Amino acid sequence: MAPGSREAADNDPLRRAARYRVSREADAERADAARTPGSSDDEQTDDANDSPDKRPGSMNVEERSRYVDVVIDQAMRRGEFDNLPLHGKPIPGIGGKHDPDWWVKGLIERENITGLLPSAQLRKDDAELDARLDL
Repeated sequence: MAPGSREAADNDPLRRAARYRVSREADAERADAARTPGSSDDEQTDDANDSPDKRPGSMNVEERSRYVDVVIDQAMRRGEFDNLPLHGKPIPGIGGKHDPDWWVKGLIERENITGLLPSAQLRKDDAELDARLDL
């Protein structure tokens, strides 16, 4: 099965979920249209409570917890948590002292950036630029 083939697109879980949501909404609209205007509220079923595509922000705590558990279980079955880069290793930077420039140092390390000026030179250049801009 080629990555760009029609069969690959049909097996995409995100695409299948979107199709399911659209068909579910169409079914709910048809059910709403079929209801008689004089029927009582007890006879009507609330499709929004049964809908699996309900948005997490509109759920209570218990529903949200179940929703999150289901999403995590599905991701685990798909293998999305397999072979993570830090699997079995401590989280880097946890437990050390707070460094306000942690993200800059991480960027320099990740991108192998070289040729930077020392911090004293950078502070001096920054002060000169501020003075020049204030004129």
